[in-house]
Amino acid sequence: MDRIEQLNEIAQACLKQRYIERMESINEFYLAHKGEIRNQYEQRLRDGLDECESQNKKVSYIVISILDSSLLTKSYEMQISFFDEKTYLDEDPVCRYWSPDFLFKSVDEDMAFFRKRASQKIIRLKEYETDDILKKYVLNYYYQAFILIRKVTSEAIERLSLEFECMSDSIQVLFGKYMDKPLVIYQKGT
Repeated sequence: MDRIEQLNEIAQACLKQRYIERMESINEFYLAHKGEIRNQYEQRLRDGLDECESQNKKVSYIVISILDSSLLTKSYEMQISFFDEKTYLDEDPVCRYWSPDFLFKSVDEDMAFFRKRASQKIIRLKEYETDDILKKYVLNYYYQAFILIRKVTSEAIERLSLEFECMSDSIQVLFGKYMDKPLVIYQKGT
């Protein structure tokens, strides 16, 4: 068995249980702070729409993207982009960044736990050797972010569309990895 296979085996054994334990506390935190979390998300949308309104930009698409760069910086932020009808060909998109910190706050701690466990079995473990494990592990949390965003987006967009004239009658909110094919999580009009 090579080092990569060994690392994957160790990750499967220790990170799976950590994730299950984390989800219990994350769900409890979400239930206790649901309104606050929704307000933070909605405020990021409001900030972007404010700028769109000041630029007289008609927003047809809001794309929430997972950024590889946020893995490197360990900020786990997602980009919220506001596009006109040309989507990615929009010459002047408005972007904001947001992370539901309560979801991602334990990722680094879990990875440190994993590295400690792995270094007991693999000699001279280098941090870069665990980068692929981090990418796979953090996808679990981005999936939770996707569920959260899908849950709160329709209500937020309905409320904001009454407040901002820059929003098109036909608007889509999409979620996915940056510049990949995103999923439609909300659609209003045609």
